[in-house]
Amino acid sequence: MKILRIMIVVMSLFAFMQVALADENSLEKDLANAVTPRSASELIKLCTSTDPDRLAYCEGYIDGAMHIWKYSTACQSPTISDQSFCAGVKSAEEAIREAFSACRDCNIGSFRPELADKPIRFQLFKERMREFFKALRAIMGICSSDESRDEHYCSGYNAQVANTLAEFSGMYPNHVPKGARELGLGHAAGDVGMYAFNSAEFLEFRPCIQTAIGPQQARNIFLEFMRDNPEQQRDSTAIIALAKALFYSVCPGPAEGLRPHMEQCTTWEYHDDNFGTENTCNKDVVIQFMVKDQRAIERQLKPGEAFRTGLSRSQTIGWMFTTCPVGYVSSVPFLPEKDDAFIDPSPIKASLYSCVRK
Repeated sequence: MKILRIMIVVMSLFAFMQVALADENSLEKDLANAVTPRSASELIKLCTSTDPDRLAYCEGYIDGAMHIWKYSTACQSPTISDQSFCAGVKSAEEAIREAFSACRDCNIGSFRPELADKPIRFQLFKERMREFFKALRAIMGICSSDESRDEHYCSGYNAQVANTLAEFSGMYPNHVPKGARELGLGHAAGDVGMYAFNSAEFLEFRPCIQTAIGPQQARNIFLEFMRDNPEQQRDSTAIIALAKALFYSVCPGPAEGLRPHMEQCTTWEYHDDNFGTENTCNKDVVIQFMVKDQRAIERQLKPGEAFRTGLSRSQTIGWMFTTCPVGYVSSVPFLPEKDDAFIDPSPIKASLYSCVRK
C-alpha cells in the first residue's frame, strides 16, 4: 500500500525508540518487541496467556496483520460490500498521503539541515513528528456511515487510519500510555511494512481473508493451526506464522487441498563428508531429493530417522529437496512429466511451495 512505502523509510530509522524510550514499568516496556519482528513462539505465548493485556495485544497484532490481507481480498472481490471496503481503505490512504505531502518538514532528510548530523536534530525531528501525529489523528477523524458512505466503506477507512496511527505512535513514543491492543496493532503494522517489500515468503503465502473475520476468530484459527503443525513455529516470525495459518486454514488452502511443507523437520548436513538429513519432528515425513542431472530419490522418514545420500561435498552441486507430510508431494512439480519439459526449480529452492495429495 502507498502509505507503507512512506512509513517504512522513516520506521527503519526510529524503530529502536519504542524500546529505548518506554518507561521501565509501562505496558509498552512489558510488551515492546525488539527492532526485529516478533517471533512465532512469542505470539503463541501472548495468544494463550490468561493475562488480559497480553490477550488484547495478541488480538491487536492479529487485527493489524490481517488488514493488508482483507484489503487485498476485498479489492479483488466483485461484491459491492467488498468494493466499498476497498474504497474506504484507498480513501484513507490518499488522505494520509496528502497529509504527509503537505507537511514540509516531515522528512528527516530535509529537516533542519543546518543542524547537520548533530544528535539534537533527531530529537527535534521526533518532537516535530509527535506534533504531526496529533494533527493527523484530528485530520483523519472517524468515519460514520451516512447517505454517501456505507458501513463497509467506513470499516475500511477506520481500519486503515487505526493501523497507521498505531504504527506511527509506536515509532515516536511520547510516554502517553497506550492500550495493549493499540501496541499490538502498531507492531503488526510495522512488521507488515518490513515484510511487504522484502519477503518472498510473505508475498507467496498471502491469505484471502474476508472482512467479516475478526481477531478472536483468527486467533483461534492461528492457535489450532500451530497445535496441529508445531514445526511451523521453528525459526519463524509471528507475521509469517500467522499468514500461513490463515492461508492454509481459511483461504486458499482448504479449497485447493494445500498443506504446509515441513522443511523445518529436515536440516541437511554433512557427516564425515556424507550429505544427508534427519527427521527432527514427531511426525512421519516424506522427502524428495535430487542433484542436478541425476535421478530423484524419495524417502519416508519416521521421527528421528536419518537419511544419507552417500554424496560428498563435491557431488552435491545444484541439489534441491522437498519435505511434505506422508501422502503429499510438492505443489510445485519436482520433476517434469515429459523428458523435454522444463521445470523451474527456483520456487522449490526458495521453499516457496506447498504440499498436495499425490
